[in-house]
Amino acid sequence: MALLIKNNAYSRVAASLAAGGTTLTVDTGTGDRFPIAASGNYFKLTLQDAANNIEIIKVTARAASSDSLTIERAQEGTTARAWSIGDIVELRLTAGVTAPLQVLEEADTAALIRGKIDVPTRAGGDASGSWNINSATATALQTARLINGVSFNGTANISINLNNSLTPGAFLTGAAFNGSATQTFAVDATSANTASKVVARDASGNFSAGTITAALAGNATTATTLQTARTINGVSFDGSANITITANTPNNITFNNGGAGGGSGSAFNGGAALTVSYNTVGAPSTTGANASGTWGINITGNAESVTNGVYNNGATYGISISGTATTALDSSRAFNYTQSFSGNWDTDFQNAPAGSSILRGDLNGGINNPGATWWFQHNYRHNNSSNFWGVQVAWGWEDNANRLRTRNVQAGSYGAWVDYLNSSNFNSYAPTLTGGGASGTWGISITGNAGSAYGLAVQGSGAAPSGRQVLASGTDGYVYTGYINSNTGNGENPGISQIITTNGDNFYRKSSLAHVGNQLNAAGYQSVTPTTGSPAYYGARAWVNFNGTGVIAIRGSANVSSLTDNASGNYQVNLTTAMPDLNYTVIATGSVDSTQTALMSAYPFANPVNGARVAPLTTGFNVATINAQGNSIGDTIDVCVAVFR
Repeated sequence: MALLIKNNAYSRVAASLAAGGTTLTVDTGTGDRFPIAASGNYFKLTLQDAANNIEIIKVTARAASSDSLTIERAQEGTTARAWSIGDIVELRLTAGVTAPLQVLEEADTAALIRGKIDVPTRAGGDASGSWNINSATATALQTARLINGVSFNGTANISINLNNSLTPGAFLTGAAFNGSATQTFAVDATSANTASKVVARDASGNFSAGTITAALAGNATTATTLQTARTINGVSFDGSANITITANTPNNITFNNGGAGGGSGSAFNGGAALTVSYNTVGAPSTTGANASGTWGINITGNAESVTNGVYNNGATYGISISGTATTALDSSRAFNYTQSFSGNWDTDFQNAPAGSSILRGDLNGGINNPGATWWFQHNYRHNNSSNFWGVQVAWGWEDNANRLRTRNVQAGSYGAWVDYLNSSNFNSYAPTLTGGGASGTWGISITGNAGSAYGLAVQGSGAAPSGRQVLASGTDGYVYTGYINSNTGNGENPGISQIITTNGDNFYRKSSLAHVGNQLNAAGYQSVTPTTGSPAYYGARAWVNFNGTGVIAIRGSANVSSLTDNASGNYQVNLTTAMPDLNYTVIATGSVDSTQTALMSAYPFANPVNGARVAPLTTGFNVATINAQGNSIGDTIDVCVAVFR
């Protein structure tokens, strides 16, 4: 039993492993990263989860190309626990694996190592001492052995004789064999009829023999006679010659057309006489030239004539036929007749033979009926007998007078009943016609294009509008029109009190200016609304509030992308959207210095070191902060800047 090792073998848990589980499944295709364990060989694995929990397991079996491992749990003092899909599986070097080597020390000599791991002393060119091992080959046996009295140690070949000779016994010929020379034993056999010889077949497979005395089992292919003669109807028979026999009791079969005889299904075996009549074979009695009575059979083809009787055609329809038919029925045509009501309109249709038309009398109610009360039922069934296809018709009368309803039957599935319009009921489903056109409310959809409406032409799809036309949307969904309710030509309205707006539902509505302003403010759009009179109000193009001490930081801004800290008390304000020109105005204010002991002033377009002007750019400008009391440069906690144009 060997401990197996393999470099860099790793995988992950592919199926959840309970604390008591003994089969570990690793990710598909990674099993061959680990050794093959069988016949007592094993290897050890370490399991580890995201919380760094550890369990060492012993793998006792893994076949080639297999991702399934048979394991023993809780090795080397670890505790068996449940493991989840994705947990780490690795072949690591553990204390248990290295235990046999832990007795060695760095300073050990070869002699000390041999003593610790219990191996013999090496001497000369090879090891000496007592080695309890097997060698693949050896020059000589350590102790010579005797073979049939001859000494043998493996250094040379020897010759030996058998201690006892082998002598041929009965029915064998040849000299005794003692090992000194080759001998052949032969069977003492012959195909002739010779005493005390083994019987052998000749070249044709035959042999001669005298009397053979034995108990034989099985059947002979042929025999000349029976060992014991038997009697057949009192006549002895042993197979040596033909015989003639007569019946013991001569019983006859008699046919009777009067109905008397054995019952239906009677059998005749010669043991007794049997009278056969139409009752025996289960047929009706015959009278005159043809059969009378009730025949429970199906007849195909056309009868040349029918006397008083009942027409059946595979089911009982209760149709009495009197007299003689002058012409035969044509089997290729549908039959029209009535049959009894089953109480279920679906069943009535199914009872109609394939390829027939069945008419029933007046019916009242029933399952799956067309509604109301009194109807005449008519079933038209397709000639496909493997399923139910056709049309079922209901003709109304009495309280359903002049009503006609039908339903389609397709592959055994019954459609809904539908009504047909006539002059008595059309107004129940459509408006009344008056004069040259329809009046009333029509709940219908009309497709196509009308040439005119209310005497006006219809605008062409996508065409430019012209006077006195009915508007129509184009293929893009837009309506093309001129002015809507405009009484001042194509100029601007002198005064606006309302505008047209939409909230995204594709409906356009009028809205007051105040309502529009409130909606813009609620959406976060800021506006300046001047009062009556002049001049007008103008909003700031940009503004910023920032801390100018330490690492400068913007508290709030609009149209300001960033700040640049040039030096103490010297800042560059960078704009997101550039000014249209350099003729803009900047207002800047300061608060106090970083120690909050001095008042600070802010100046745009200024260099705080020499007081020189710093020309503005369309993309930004300079701001300087100076101690208002001591006239010294310094950073300011609050710097507020606004830009106007």
